[in-house]
Amino acid sequence: GYHIHYIMEKFAYFYAQLDDPNFPDANGKTILENGLFPIGAELGNGSSHNTVNVFHTMTGGNGAFNVSNPLIDVNSTSVNLYNTWLQGLGVPRTMGRMSEYTPGAIDGLIRA
Repeated sequence: GYHIHYIMEKFAYFYAQLDDPNFPDANGKTILENGLFPIGAELGNGSSHNTVNVFHTMTGGNGAFNVSNPLIDVNSTSVNLYNTWLQGLGVPRTMGRMSEYTPGAIDGLIRA
């Protein structure tokens, strides 16, 4: 409905501000190019509260992630997605319920 359109419109505005070439980072790229800015949901199915098939979109994290297909349905848990992001950014720890985490499960889908 309307509220989803409104929220996505606000994210588009925010992303445009982060992509302003008049304010580059030290490496000459924009903040949007250098950062990882995900948008998504926590639940794949709100009625059952599962975390599989959750919609996410993301930016490239200075080349750490493949954004050639920015709308991702990775058929995996959110915990796998979040930990793949952390590892792609060089963070040496994991988060979430370890029973839902499979190391490397989606590296081939989103890691550059």
